[in-house]
Amino acid sequence: MFQEFIKCFRPFKRAAMMLMWPTESVQKLQNQIFHMWRHYNFARMRKGKDHYVLLANANYVTWWSAAQSLGILLSGYLQILVLKRLFRTDSSRPRC
Repeated sequence: MFQEFIKCFRPFKRAAMMLMWPTESVQKLQNQIFHMWRHYNFARMRKGKDHYVLLANANYVTWWSAAQSLGILLSGYLQILVLKRLFRTDSSRPRC
């Protein structure tokens, strides 16, 4: 009797195995989609971080450029003043 039960149960076992294959593949697909979504979000966060770093660097470069430009202009003005003082003569002294 038990052997007959096993013979009757084998087709059901095969059917159950065939039903498990799609669920395994669906679970595998869901896992792959989850990992793809996770990597996409990490890439998006990195891109956002890079954007804010780029803006901060642009602001930093702009202010340092302005400071260097002012420094160059100030040093040029000081050089002109020093050269004028170097060649300045008193009006009471005779010139050559």
